[in-house]
This record gives sequence, C-alpha cells and structure tokens, in this order.
Amino acid sequence: MKKHLLSLLLILSLGSISVNAQIKIGVKEGLNIASFDANFSTPDTFVSVEEKSIVSFHLGGFLRYTIAENISFQGELLYSGQGARFEIVERVNLGFDGSIDIPYTTKRRLNYLSIPLMAQYQFNTGFYLESGLAFDFLISGKETYEFEGDTGLALQPSDPQDIHVGADVKFALGAGYELASGLGLSARYSIGLGNNLDESNELVTEGDESTNNLFQLSVTFPLYGN
Repeated sequence: MKKHLLSLLLILSLGSISVNAQIKIGVKEGLNIASFDANFSTPDTFVSVEEKSIVSFHLGGFLRYTIAENISFQGELLYSGQGARFEIVERVNLGFDGSIDIPYTTKRRLNYLSIPLMAQYQFNTGFYLESGLAFDFLISGKETYEFEGDTGLALQPSDPQDIHVGADVKFALGAGYELASGLGLSARYSIGLGNNLDESNELVTEGDESTNNLFQLSVTFPLYGN
C-alpha cells in the first residue's frame, strides 16, 4: 500500500513540474566587445605591441525552459564576432640610411557559432542572474592591416584561422531585466578556459598562450511563450 502511495505521489509531482514548466523562444541580438588575454612572442623588429579590444555583434535565437518558479535553463544559438586588435610599431632597417619606425594597427576578427548554456535565477522584480558555459566553434576569420599616415604601404588581408583552435569553451556570468511585455535587456561577461592558439601550427611558438574574453550587451525579443 505504501509503495502504491509513493508511486502516486511521484506521478503527481512529475505532472506538477510538467504543468508548471514554461518554454519561451525568441530572438537575441546585441553588441560584442572582445579581446585577447595574450602572452606570446613577437618578432625582434617589433618596437612595441599594445593589445586592444574590438567591437562586433552577436545575433541568433534562444530557448528558455522554466523548471520552477524562479529557476530556468536557457540555451542559445548565436553568430558571435570576436577577436582583438593590436597597435604595433615595427622598426624597418633601411641599410646605410639607418632605420624607420612604422606604426600600424592589425585587426584580427574571429567569427564563431556560439552555443551558450545558462542556468538562470529570476527574481519577482523582473531581474535575473545567470551563469554557465559557452561552446564556440570557429567558422571564419580575417586579419586586416591599417598604416598610419600616408606611408604608401599596404598589406593584403590574411586568414588567421590556421593559428587558432576550432573550438573554444568559456565560463560566463551575467544579469538581465525582463519587462512584462517579454522584451529583455542583459549584460554578460565570458572568459575563455583554454588556449585559443593551435600549438601544433608551426607559426605558433611553443609557450604562446591566448584566451578569448568577451563582454556582451543584448536585447531579446520573445516569439513564443510567456
């Protein structure tokens, strides 16, 4: 009798969770501010190298599954532009005429298919906190060069994909606010958990390390669900 009663209670509990669970599907887009936390060797001709952030965007969709009154799980599928830029001063030897320092900027853009998986705690006020992991897969890349002033110098864009690994995992923390209409605003910071340089590539020096850092400001629009 007790076993039958426990089974009945378990079925009722699962049914209650299923009824209370809510699914929301929508669109997510916003601003990316990306950078590298880099420690790698540079050619002897480089007088200075300063790493800076780069601005891009993300766009895609999300699915939120609410499993309790204040607890949700959210999966996302996003195009995410990342990378960094470097302000470089390179010394060029002119032979008997001495040398000249040439300043230029290189922008390295890495484009990922990003799959963040986030656990969210939602307050009754509309605010929520979230944490989780983002799994990023490199789909394309481009490196461009911009010289300062009228130097007459030019370099063709290159593809940096070969020196970077094809997949990257980040730990992410964020917060957001959702209006009664369903429109949402959020901020999230993600930090890479591993080296994004492909150490098997001959262009990567042993000991070189670089991780992706990413700050995102997002807007979400619901298409289905409350």
